[in-house]
Amino acid sequence: MAIQKFIEDHKRVIVCAFFGVYFLLGVWIAKDYGISWDEPFQRNTGYVTYNYLVEGDSTLLNYRDRCYGVAAEVPLIFLEKLLRLKDARYIYLARHYATFFLFYLCVFFFYLLCKYHFKSWKIGLLGSLFLILTPRVFAHSFYNTKDLTFLSMFVIAGYYMIKSMNEKTLLCAGISALTSALLIDMRIVGILVPGITLCVLLIEFIKERRNKRELLKVVARGGLYVVALAFFTVLFWPFLWEAPVINFIEAIKRMSRYVAWDGTMLYMSEYVRATQLPWHYAPVWISITTPIMYLFCFFAGVITLLITALRNPVRFAYEKQKEIAYLMWFFAPLLMAILLKSVLYDAWRHLYFIYPGMLMIALIGLVSIFKTAKRAPKAIYYALSLIMIIVMSVNVYDVVAFMVKNHPHQDVYFNKFAGRNMKEVKNNYELDYWGVSYREALEYILANDKRDTIKILAANDPCNYNAMILPPEERKRLVFVKDPQQADYFLTNYRWHKDEYPETDLESVYSIKVGNAKIMGIYKIRKQVLQPTAGPHEQQ
Repeated sequence: MAIQKFIEDHKRVIVCAFFGVYFLLGVWIAKDYGISWDEPFQRNTGYVTYNYLVEGDSTLLNYRDRCYGVAAEVPLIFLEKLLRLKDARYIYLARHYATFFLFYLCVFFFYLLCKYHFKSWKIGLLGSLFLILTPRVFAHSFYNTKDLTFLSMFVIAGYYMIKSMNEKTLLCAGISALTSALLIDMRIVGILVPGITLCVLLIEFIKERRNKRELLKVVARGGLYVVALAFFTVLFWPFLWEAPVINFIEAIKRMSRYVAWDGTMLYMSEYVRATQLPWHYAPVWISITTPIMYLFCFFAGVITLLITALRNPVRFAYEKQKEIAYLMWFFAPLLMAILLKSVLYDAWRHLYFIYPGMLMIALIGLVSIFKTAKRAPKAIYYALSLIMIIVMSVNVYDVVAFMVKNHPHQDVYFNKFAGRNMKEVKNNYELDYWGVSYREALEYILANDKRDTIKILAANDPCNYNAMILPPEERKRLVFVKDPQQADYFLTNYRWHKDEYPETDLESVYSIKVGNAKIMGIYKIRKQVLQPTAGPHEQQ
């Protein structure tokens, strides 16, 4: 009891310490990450819109990626201009810090969401910890300005969506509309939040249909939300300015089944095309890259909510609107991607935004497990609680150990469901598909080869991109060539080439490993016959 009282008396200190340590950690390690395959393309998309805003350049209207939302990218360009950044190294470092800061804000809002739902700051911190200690999400939170910024904004919009369901004020409806609009202006699938909001308002409308006073309040909040949502969506998405309705419909059509990339991916030991994925692609990736403890709690949460709904469906609809929102948050996009046969690739990063909804369901499951155990005799309850705490602690320790040991390559995390070891996993699934490890490979060469000019043959484009984040004086020493006969080194992240290269052709100089699997190889060429790995060179 004394310990519990001490913790409660110092909860503000504990919460501040938690977020303070996390902030300092993020600032400390943000500089360590490489440049992902998509980053230069994302920056270019932001620049096209920036030029439209500042210089009136109409290139945006016919730009290939005009249907991409730019609510995250344009502010990054303005930041670049504000800080007067010219060199690529500092531009991309600034982008990485900004991406982390937004995710940091996301973690804080996720804490608020968990605290708000469970009425417990402790569960709020636990939920935040689960979000941070998801290795792939953690790594992407520093360099993925596409999927992780969207996840971050989804959490913020989700918090205000849930808050507006409870507090039912015009102010909450207005703030929810603003955050929902910013979400849509990052990616069109953000319309899910307004969809959930309107579904809940419809349930309220049905519930209050005999109470005219309350019915008018529902209509007023709904009307304000819709009008404000439309206004802010157009305001923060310049592509819509010329023809709001027509261009919005075009964005929905194009992004509902994105087919601009038809490359192949390694999935279950076979190379499959992005346009011909089996229905289970996303569910399998979620199952093999999420820490097992979180998966266990998630299934417990789904079962808990399903039992509650089946007992009294009408009562569940009227009283469990927040839980319905979490279920829709996770399941609706996943089912839509499967049913519409949406083009997915590079694991499930396009669906990362559903992960916080999954964690909310997992926390519901965890709370339910402890509540169920509490019905047992005290001795059994304490024993079961101790077992759960030990299992959770071991799982968290394993995750933390992986993240520390393999920094900054947390994005290559797989759980035990993926295979017995990483060598087996490498044979079945993509590892460093975005080529972020090229940075470390280039740094190794520069540190160990003192020549003024070093010629590099790369398997794919991210190698060239990662040179941009190196110090200018070091970057000048690198020359990228296409002819193997001119190259000093061949670098590969093994994309589209999962097997080791024959020693008769190449001499292995250095490799970056996760477990017993190579995710990056540096080779000297023995025979001058090697060709770069075939693969697309456009935005993914």
